[in-house]
Amino acid sequence: IKVDDSSHVFIGGGTVSSDFPMTGNGFMQKSLGNIDGYIARFSQTTGAYQVGTYWGSVDYEQIYFIDLDINNKVYFTGQTEGKFKRTAGSYGKDNTTQFIGRLSNDLSKEEFITTFGNRTNSVPELCPSAFMVDNCYNIYFSGWGSVIGVGNNGTTNGLPLTADAHQKTTDNHDFYLIVLGKDAKSLKYASYFGGNNSRDHVDGGTSRFDNRGIIYQSVCASCPNSPPGLNDFPTSPANVVFKNNVSIRCSNASFKLDFRLGYSIDAIFTVTPETVCLKMSNAFQPLRKYNGSYLWDFGDGDTSHQFSPNHVYKDTGTYTVTLTVVDSNSCNARATFNKKIRVSIAPNGACNTKITPCKPGVDFVFDISNYDSIIWDFGDGSKIDRTGASDLKKYFDGNGILKRNYQYIAGQYEAVFVIKNRNSGCTDTLKIPVQMNTDSTHEIKIANVFTPNGDGKNDCFRVYGIAPECEEAEIRIFNRWGERVYYSKDLSNCWNGKVNNTGPELPSGTYFYQLDIIKSPFMKTPKHVAGSANLIR
Repeated sequence: IKVDDSSHVFIGGGTVSSDFPMTGNGFMQKSLGNIDGYIARFSQTTGAYQVGTYWGSVDYEQIYFIDLDINNKVYFTGQTEGKFKRTAGSYGKDNTTQFIGRLSNDLSKEEFITTFGNRTNSVPELCPSAFMVDNCYNIYFSGWGSVIGVGNNGTTNGLPLTADAHQKTTDNHDFYLIVLGKDAKSLKYASYFGGNNSRDHVDGGTSRFDNRGIIYQSVCASCPNSPPGLNDFPTSPANVVFKNNVSIRCSNASFKLDFRLGYSIDAIFTVTPETVCLKMSNAFQPLRKYNGSYLWDFGDGDTSHQFSPNHVYKDTGTYTVTLTVVDSNSCNARATFNKKIRVSIAPNGACNTKITPCKPGVDFVFDISNYDSIIWDFGDGSKIDRTGASDLKKYFDGNGILKRNYQYIAGQYEAVFVIKNRNSGCTDTLKIPVQMNTDSTHEIKIANVFTPNGDGKNDCFRVYGIAPECEEAEIRIFNRWGERVYYSKDLSNCWNGKVNNTGPELPSGTYFYQLDIIKSPFMKTPKHVAGSANLIR
């Protein structure tokens, strides 16, 4: 099955039916008898059967593979027991048992046909296993010939080779690799591949060419099916993983062969990110790099000669981006690829922080547009919160301003908010630094040990969690005999281990504090906290 650039789907195969439905102006409207090949074209959009054709003679023909070239012409290959004269000027041998042909895209015209092999008017030698037409119009074929299997009389005996063949000898049970040039007018490469004493073959479609002219085959090799076994399939000594066949039966072998018949270029590219948003930078990246020139047309009047440029669109809309690649050393010299992209409006926003004395936490105040969800990351390691459009309503104040409050302990943070429009997929990211000098959670924290030795570390007994600008509190500290050694109503100060911070130093020991929070906007009633702390000198 192949699909062309106009969304036509092509299929090929064989049929014994003389009433196979043929519609349109196909090349061969009637079956000539026995088994015939067929090719049909459908609409990929509607599934409608558009045109079909038989291909064959009064004898057996079977189409194994089809492929399309860059002009969407239809190539086909398979087996025949019939008599075919080659198109004038094509490479091959008349009346042999493997064929390669080409039809026009509408299947109405046969543009060339050739047959190749050694046998004439006989049982086919080869079972096709892979087929491809590259962008340079080279035609690649792989098949195997062997007597393995019931009623099979295949062989690789006497097939034509080129001087640069990878393997020039055969035990008549091998693979055969052949490449014809443009319009099948020349033999560009032919070689055997296989062991020298076993019936190499392949069951099913385990062979593929890529468009660079490299074949990948997974095959059945070293096949005696009886002790003591064989180990004759060629392996590459430098980097092969398994060199030996450990089975007495057929084993799977894989090989990759690069024909190196030149190269073609393409201009296929990707866009990152795939969602293109207004006034945001996108990277345009070709899939491959060639030793040639690159010309980008972004469809908005801007162009670039860079290999992989970034581009920013200033207006929404649909644009056609065109990349043209020119490489005079390639077979096709020039390649062009178009891609339509839709530029969508992106969320746009700003955020300010507001810390209000006597009010808990930090207010994040937003001015944003073209969004429907926010991902909140407050930068303190807490769980990331995702809020959709319906839940965002609760964060709007009476003036229609989006505002969210969050409580931190003292420290430095970076809040990251991702503003998203889910319809377009576009986002905007806001990064907001937060400096908390006091604990906005208002959780009272009091150390139980301090060491006033002048080293700058834990020299003072301090109460954390009190906001002196909006809370009224006082602290009393006593020694073990109940004598008060410290009193203060300013909890921004700390106790340094001296009597009222100015008298004589007090000895090491356990001291007892009483903290009274008399008035606070965070509490409905006064709060009393008592405990002890160890002074260590």
